[in-house]
Amino acid sequence: MHSSLLAALGEAQTVEIRLLRSLRFPLMDDRHFEIPEAHERTFRWIFEPSEETHREWSNFVEWLERGDGLYWINGKAGASKASKSMNSW
Repeated sequence: MHSSLLAALGEAQTVEIRLLRSLRFPLMDDRHFEIPEAHERTFRWIFEPSEETHREWSNFVEWLERGDGLYWINGKAGASKASKSMNSW
């Protein structure tokens, strides 16, 4: 019984490796290499005063100081949120 369990685990691992390999594509690592540069700038924009950047949403820093409600940020992951709608409730 012990050898049949090992065989089943080995087969499952082989299937998993095949599946993961089938998901690979030539440009798969490109986004990964862009992340360190993008990470450095992540969320800097949200702390800039609203009146200086002419944003359509409420000031995040003021919302933090009030400490009430939920601040909701909408937008596609990895995309700039500067043009997305922001709401505070």
